[in-house]
Amino acid sequence: MGYACTYPIECREDLVRFFYKPYRMYFRKPFQFRALGGAVREGFLLRAEDAAGRVSYGEVAPLPSFGTETLDEAKRVLDSMQGVIDVAQVPSGCPATRFGLSSMQYFLEHVDAGGPESFRLAALLPSGREAIDMIQAKRQLGFECFKWKMGVLPYEEEEAILDALLEHLPDGASLRLDANGTLTPELFERWLERLARAPVEFFEQPLGAEYLDLMLEAAQSTSVLLALDESATTVEQCRALADRGWVGILVIKPSIVGDFQAFLTWRRGFQGECVYSSAFETPVGMQAALALASLDSRFGERPVGFDTYDFLMPFEGLDVVSGATMKPLQQEQLEAVWKQV
Repeated sequence: MGYACTYPIECREDLVRFFYKPYRMYFRKPFQFRALGGAVREGFLLRAEDAAGRVSYGEVAPLPSFGTETLDEAKRVLDSMQGVIDVAQVPSGCPATRFGLSSMQYFLEHVDAGGPESFRLAALLPSGREAIDMIQAKRQLGFECFKWKMGVLPYEEEEAILDALLEHLPDGASLRLDANGTLTPELFERWLERLARAPVEFFEQPLGAEYLDLMLEAAQSTSVLLALDESATTVEQCRALADRGWVGILVIKPSIVGDFQAFLTWRRGFQGECVYSSAFETPVGMQAALALASLDSRFGERPVGFDTYDFLMPFEGLDVVSGATMKPLQQEQLEAVWKQV
């Protein structure tokens, strides 16, 4: 399915026109990630072309459980564009649609934006004891940073798993913990006490967004480095957190952050640290997300959270992941993804 501009008054030569296609992809690997709510990932791929023949791509990958628009809402907005990119007309409550259109427009205007030749990846470990076997397999692939999804089992069981993970951690490697907002305040305090004695890189979104004040206070007083993800979904939320004095890390999912250039403008004035992470998008969305990270002038040495490529059904002809690194896609590879959907 696509939409092309059909109204002559709108189809001026100076306007950029775009098409979109829906995708529906099944996950190849079982895992627990409550934000997706099922075994299917759905969204839209976008392809734009200007009068000079330059082509750019984008993706709209909503995550309603993170506060984004739904798939139907995104479709209505895309239809309302009548085939012409107009980011200003996208409602503020549709950050995934804003990112898809604005990133596509940015790279149509900045064909040679540059960026790193490759990105180091943080290995994604599943919940439960399976993580112990997985960390050993990931070590063999060269990973040196690991992210464990926790907060689903009783504290005593997960503490034992943490001990085992730390035991298998290679020298010089790092471990991140991500609770996805599942802990109670009481468990949060208990984990802070435990992690103060453990060499973890950071503790991500321990509590739900309703406990933001508690996390803000804890970040000021604990020796454990805290990070926010679900509480820092959009550029507006990031701005509000910075205004409130957040001193930890912000984990950014670019695909749902909102306007591409608005985020970069805010980021230039934010002195804190951002780590970039996947929203389980296709390679088109990954490309745009990693491009945003590369344009962050304070993009540091921490690996990115994009060890998600193999979770979705494979695309043919792509060779972007090698061990613990990912390479940006070339234009012909993006076109191949567009044609395969």
